[in-house]
Amino acid sequence: MGKALEVYSLGNFKIRRGNEIITENIHKLSKRWELLQYLIVHSNREVSRDELIMVLRLHNNDDPEGALTALVYRLRKLINNGDDSDYIKTLGSAYSFNHELEYWFDAEEFAILCNETVEFINEDSTDSIDTFDRALNLYKGDFLQEAKSDEWIWSTRNHYRDILVDTMLKMDDFLRSKAEYEKALVFYDKLNEFVFFDEMIIKGLIQTMVDAGRYSQAKKKYDEIIKLYEENGLRVHPELEGMANNLNANRSESLQDVLDEINNSNRKGLAYLTDSDNFIRLYNLEKHRTERTGIPRMVVHIRLVSENGFEDTEKLEDKMLDLLIRHLRSGDIVCRWDENHFIILLLDIENKDVDTVIARIENAFIARYGIPEGVRLEERSFKLGD
Repeated sequence: MGKALEVYSLGNFKIRRGNEIITENIHKLSKRWELLQYLIVHSNREVSRDELIMVLRLHNNDDPEGALTALVYRLRKLINNGDDSDYIKTLGSAYSFNHELEYWFDAEEFAILCNETVEFINEDSTDSIDTFDRALNLYKGDFLQEAKSDEWIWSTRNHYRDILVDTMLKMDDFLRSKAEYEKALVFYDKLNEFVFFDEMIIKGLIQTMVDAGRYSQAKKKYDEIIKLYEENGLRVHPELEGMANNLNANRSESLQDVLDEINNSNRKGLAYLTDSDNFIRLYNLEKHRTERTGIPRMVVHIRLVSENGFEDTEKLEDKMLDLLIRHLRSGDIVCRWDENHFIILLLDIENKDVDTVIARIENAFIARYGIPEGVRLEERSFKLGD
């Protein structure tokens, strides 16, 4: 038997047999390919000649029956293996795709992998992650994305997109239960290439960013999406509108809550010193280094607290940030967690020396700027990992 026929339909249409790409020199919108696509999609039944004539828009031909017969003949000549095998079976006045011959159809494989993913999720198995990753690697785009927008194509396109979205939402729940926010974000990034204006996917993406500690990134992404809705004249779903309140809410006032939030983050890798997201990355990196080398690192929280707010305090928060940058050693990490709350990661320092560093910062700040009435400094330090 010859090599299996491989049919690619998720994204750009392509047919391959071994190293040969059969579609290479024939227009991808050819009715021959449309005939094959329709028969494969409806391979669970026999398709009448009359139905094919209507779907392929042959009814306006002088000889619709002859035109269909010619199409079937040319298609068979292209895709059959050169032996007695026939991928297109004739059943009286109908046709069907021959499942008995060896073939591979990416959309079928994608649906199978998604179904296996859900089964693994139901078994609470991490095999679901690799299986879904394999499914996403098959999804190169919408079903027959280059094809004309016939009703049957839209229906099939939506079918596979719904499988993709439904499986992603189940995967989101599974990964959330494991606090695997980073892996969920990788999956969401892939989906964003193909799925637009789906409220459930958008909600899942934004919430996962928040859960991962990426507050500024979540707010930025939310604003981008809302702007995209407005530019396209689309109504923003009430549930999406409701997320704005959560994204704009202040972070916890408890220093311990902030530390717990950082400790619970699973973020890894190098980062630049720009915002809380990057601080979390560096925090985890230094935590792993401490566990490996035993070299101490300390986390210091400094917060300016005003009984009357900071409107009349001559930008003390900005002055504190400037002082921290100039007075701490090169290599120490500073994060402006909130407007008046700063977190510092001190490297290569013993616990007994931290009070000296904090006192030096406080004394320098008071000497340079003073402390207005009703304003105080709060400081607190922890050993990295405690």
